[in-house]
Amino acid sequence: MLKITKSKVFIVNPNFDSEYLKNNVQLPESTRASLDVFYNIILEDVIKSHQNKMIEKKGQIMICNLFDAFINDCQLMPKTTKDKYIENNNDPRIICDYVSGMTDNYAFKMYKRIFGSDQISYFEK
Repeated sequence: MLKITKSKVFIVNPNFDSEYLKNNVQLPESTRASLDVFYNIILEDVIKSHQNKMIEKKGQIMICNLFDAFINDCQLMPKTTKDKYIENNNDPRIICDYVSGMTDNYAFKMYKRIFGSDQISYFEK
């Protein structure tokens, strides 16, 4: 078990108003090295894993397709979002905000409703 028993607080920028932003913690080099080992294991074996990269790519495709669908047919969006889009001279930022505010589950359901397919699944291995 890794225990952090020593640390040093130092001021990063004295001009910050917030104490949370002004200060930073520095760990002893041996502790920092141990944390780096754990960080690299998680990065390589979890974050960069083949399965996670496939899910990430599927999500990118899904989000891009939703954006394209909404840009090409604003009738696919809910009325409030569509009205805001039209009021703002078809500003694509309105669609970006709408899509970025979707939860994963909502975006997946919307994708299935528009494209009528189960070809993208978060639960597929």
